[in-house]
Amino acid sequence: SCPLIDVVCENRLVHMFSELDTDRVYGGGRLKLLFYSREELLARDTPEIFPALWQQRDRNRGLISRLVSSLQRQESVSQSRFWMASCVESFLRGADYRDQMFVAQSGLFESTLVKGTCAEEAEARQSNLDLLSEMIKFNPELCASVTTVLGPSRVPHLLDILVSNVVDSNVLLRSFLLSFERFRELGYRDADRASYKNKTYPFSRCPIYRFIENNRAKLVCDLTTVVAADAISQENVCCINTALFLLLIAEERGSLEGFMDEIREVELSRNRQGVITDHVMALLDFWLRYYRVRDKDAIVLENSTMIPFSRWSSLVKRLVADAPQDRGSLRWRAH
Repeated sequence: SCPLIDVVCENRLVHMFSELDTDRVYGGGRLKLLFYSREELLARDTPEIFPALWQQRDRNRGLISRLVSSLQRQESVSQSRFWMASCVESFLRGADYRDQMFVAQSGLFESTLVKGTCAEEAEARQSNLDLLSEMIKFNPELCASVTTVLGPSRVPHLLDILVSNVVDSNVLLRSFLLSFERFRELGYRDADRASYKNKTYPFSRCPIYRFIENNRAKLVCDLTTVVAADAISQENVCCINTALFLLLIAEERGSLEGFMDEIREVELSRNRQGVITDHVMALLDFWLRYYRVRDKDAIVLENSTMIPFSRWSSLVKRLVADAPQDRGSLRWRAH
């Protein structure tokens, strides 16, 4: 048989098995435990010995460690790597801290980060960045390690990717956004080092955190204008969701009106009132129709963000509402 077909079939089975683990929203899954060997399960609560587990013989390894090892042996641009990365990403979707650290300490974290920021092919870049996004989501140590691994000279390149290749990188951007807000909600303190156990994160020293805080309105404009109203698809609707999350944060902070004023200022700088807000209204009209008939996609959005779908739809309805007195509405216009 064709080796590529074998890889696709085997990895699709792993992918489907991971997706069946419906009770696995950020630490709740049980089926994923079957991906570990007995030795790996016994060590699951002691991440400090994970590196030693990656040195053991194949016969003592579970399915996930075998899959990760095989993934790392693949060429940077190959269909085999694409399918394997997709399966590891599926395994990590909804993973808790222990699962993330186990996979990351195989060396996959560093290699995925480097490949994602260096890849010239859009498919390879997006595949690596999507995998990275699940590895770091809600994980303070791995979020902080992104800048440590890249170093000061390469962090600006990652930031450039986040704004110039938004279709490829918006899922990673959303993971950072979700993580930073989650850390804040859980009362993480600003400190020199990130620690899951001690609930600390270096907010003031993190260039990615500072970049997002200083460019929220611009990011919303970039994420929405890259999507044409007549060419929305399942591939780029995630850009709309990332933009919506930025607006959700603003509303939670009680600053949605001021946030929308910033977007209107961007419109004025382009000498076209409504050029962005009218476009966003068209996108959100599609968004409402899209999720109205896709209950499963709505559940996926809710589970991946830990935000009730009702909260998403409530914000969208406010944004598109014909409420001329509400500066948080896209229809509001200065007179």
